[in-house]
Formats: sequence, structure tokens, C-alpha cells
Amino acid sequence: MIKRGDTYTVSVLVPTYRDMHLLAKSLPTFLESNAGKVEVIILNNDTTQDVASWLATDLGITGGRVRVVEMGSDAGFARAINRGIGLSTGEAVFICNADLFPAPTYIDVMCAFFEAHPRAGLATGKILRYDLDADSPTAIIDSTGLMLSRNRRFLARGRSRAVRTPSGS
Repeated sequence: MIKRGDTYTVSVLVPTYRDMHLLAKSLPTFLESNAGKVEVIILNNDTTQDVASWLATDLGITGGRVRVVEMGSDAGFARAINRGIGLSTGEAVFICNADLFPAPTYIDVMCAFFEAHPRAGLATGKILRYDLDADSPTAIIDSTGLMLSRNRRFLARGRSRAVRTPSGS
């Protein structure tokens, strides 16, 4: 990763499909990050939702650091991410879903990790389930990654296991 002064540029890629309302919870965290320059590219896979108008009307977000890319019909996650990577300008790329609500310091911690480990090419944090009704994370791990079974099916590793988390994390 290239260091520009004390900041890194980070591209956050968020594919959406019938879940743009969840961006109201995730976008503020990305836009308030202290990691330096953060651009958000929303990749809309649903022609029935007008993400750009919704962002402007409901969240007051127009242009600037948030860009909406219309993918047409359901292009799928992989195609959307590939297009987002091609359009990104960041030195680091953060791939997520609309229902991922990172801690306010998540991007900063990831950038610090890459600064301390310049040979690293990939990193992720602990993903805890989020209780939308209570508007808070739970102490249950959503997944610790994917495993490929012998019959070539992907399974969530560590899904639904309770964890101990330090206070305030």
C-alpha cells in the first residue's frame, strides 16, 4: 500500500439488491472514518430501486464521495464487485454487503494493519451478527469464513457461535 502523508485512500464497494434501506446504517460509518480519503461505490443490482434518488432524498447524500453504479438487472455479487474494483481509485479496497455495519474504527484499524504488515494482501475483522430491532451487534459470530466441503459446497465456518468480546468493542 502506498502511503500518502498520514492517510490511505480506501474504496468501499457495496453491492445492493433489494436492501438499499440498510445503507442508512452502514454509510455513515464509512463516511465518518478517519482513515483518510474514503470513497464509497454502491453497485445497484436491482432496477426496481432508485438508490441515487433515495440517497439524496432520505440521507442527503449526493455525489462527492458516494457513487452509485447501475448494474442493470441482477448482475450478481461477483460481477458487481469486479466492476467496482475496476472503477475504484483507492489504494485499499473494502468489500462488503449493505447489511455489514462496521465499528466506527474498522477502516482505521484495517489501514493500521496494512501499514504494519506491508506484505499482507488481505485482512478482515471479526463479523458479529447484528440485531436490527435492538440496533446493536450481538455476541454471536456470523461467520469466520467459508469452508469447502468434500461435495464442493461452501459452508460457513464457525457460524452462530457465541464469543466473548471486550467491553466497548
